Amino acid sequence: MDRRLGSLGIKNFRQLRDLSIAELGHVNLIVGGNNSGKSTLLDALRLFAGRAAPSLIEELLLSHGELQSVAQDAAGDAVPEQAIANLFFGRKFPQADADRIVVGDMESKQFISLEHIYLREEVEAREVDGEMVSFRRLRKLPKADTGEFESAIEAVEIVSSDGPDLFGSTPRTNRIPLADMFGPRRTGTRSRLEESIVGMPYSYVSSRFNSQNSLAEAWDAVVLTDGESLALDALRIIEPQTLGLAFVQNNRPRGYRPPSARSIDERIAVLKVKGLDGPVPLQSMGDGMARLLQLVLSALRAGDGFLLVDEIENGLHYSVQERLWDVLFALSERYGLQVFATTHSSDCVRTFSEVALRYQKLDGKLLHMDRIEANGEAVVSVVSERALSDLISSSVEVR
Repeated sequence: MDRRLGSLGIKNFRQLRDLSIAELGHVNLIVGGNNSGKSTLLDALRLFAGRAAPSLIEELLLSHGELQSVAQDAAGDAVPEQAIANLFFGRKFPQADADRIVVGDMESKQFISLEHIYLREEVEAREVDGEMVSFRRLRKLPKADTGEFESAIEAVEIVSSDGPDLFGSTPRTNRIPLADMFGPRRTGTRSRLEESIVGMPYSYVSSRFNSQNSLAEAWDAVVLTDGESLALDALRIIEPQTLGLAFVQNNRPRGYRPPSARSIDERIAVLKVKGLDGPVPLQSMGDGMARLLQLVLSALRAGDGFLLVDEIENGLHYSVQERLWDVLFALSERYGLQVFATTHSSDCVRTFSEVALRYQKLDGKLLHMDRIEANGEAVVSVVSERALSDLISSSVEVR
């Protein structure tokens, strides 16, 4: 199954008011200045791949500090559900009906949408087997009418579509009251929705380094598969004498008390290096080794889905970046993986361009993002690998 997005449209998500990318590549490098929307584009793709699951929405808000700083009601009590407004353009819920967040490829009818709505509970009596039975249902209200109903329920309507089938488009619609989204007030509504959502495979790699525990979990999934040798080959980019990798129990010195429980991983990575008798801790070999392992294991976990990487060059010297791109293009070709990565590094752009030209069967695209000062909207322009190579040859800096 080819999951690759050929194009991408994003509406009303954070500063992306109406972003349209007519053609995406197999591997896409996103550049632009600070606050131009690079990381926001990755978040939109996470929302799409994860089908806007409530747990993912909660994670996105937490990662930006938006769930911690929430609105208060008249009594001074926190109202965490209002934090969802931060996902919408202008950081407020739209006033008009159908003014929703939309992310996806509209040509293939693969999309998700998120709309802020109001519901009213209604009771309807029906005759069943000769007896009158009451049924309760939630009816969607036009926003212009909500002032008439004090009992109106604020909610989000999540619609997702995997594309058309034999009978046309098959979108799925779910409605969740905002009060059921977060914290101790979660109800069965959210739990049932989480269980029913089948998202697309993807891996998200932040600009920070993963914990050893999370790396261990990803490593366990590839041990004794082709992925194990691919991961070891990636580590040999920096340390050619790498023979093997294992995750072992982290045995702390007797009497040692860590500064916090979070600072100690239960398992740590150790390497077998040619010429050395004992195992060598991965952490002792520099950030580059850990970052390479993080990226390759994340790519393998994504399979034929999406690999989303923020600031891909972090921890990596420019001399190894070309080899990294070679690995990612090869994985894209082998598994059908689609890559989206951001960077601030001109070396990263140059090495991406060089490798993209070598893979004639794959498209490598540079997505250059900018922001319109007048209204704060983000815009994007697409540069093909050939055009990018010409720009670099002309000594034009593209960042």
